[in-house]
Amino acid sequence: DPHDEDFQDTFFVSLIKQTRHLTKCLPGTLEGLEALYALKGLLYAGLALPHHENLVHKALDLLKDQTKIQILSDGGHVTRNPDDLLQALVTLLDIRTALTAAGYPTPDFLQYTIDRAGPAYAHARAGLGLRGHDADGTCLRTDDRHGRAAPYLRDPGDLFKGKQFTSI
Repeated sequence: DPHDEDFQDTFFVSLIKQTRHLTKCLPGTLEGLEALYALKGLLYAGLALPHHENLVHKALDLLKDQTKIQILSDGGHVTRNPDDLLQALVTLLDIRTALTAAGYPTPDFLQYTIDRAGPAYAHARAGLGLRGHDADGTCLRTDDRHGRAAPYLRDPGDLFKGKQFTSI
């Protein structure tokens, strides 16, 4: 269908323009969760666009720096806000999932950060007396056989919805 081709052409031209802009902006002045979200977008673009693997490597290099800034040695978020830690952890889990789906190995720094942040979040939740699901339906468990955090959603099918690498 020619309309589908027109849409795809328009979509990829827009994606490439947005990716160029993101590449120029990073690392830039973004801080905190916004920096993680931008790096996730850059990584997704590198995975989605043919011949743009260099963006994956750039995103991971910058992500390594950001995880050192944002996730402290005890696994907590630099803001000490459990909600910020949850958002950072979900973003890191999304990145790990995307890399795995694309056939990339999980970098050691990323796995190490997730392994620290998952239990820290569980500890923060317990300290606040939180049980069960958060208001948005997300909860984490850290009891898999490797001690890593795993996301759980109200509907397990939600985990795969909208996770196409072309959506930044």
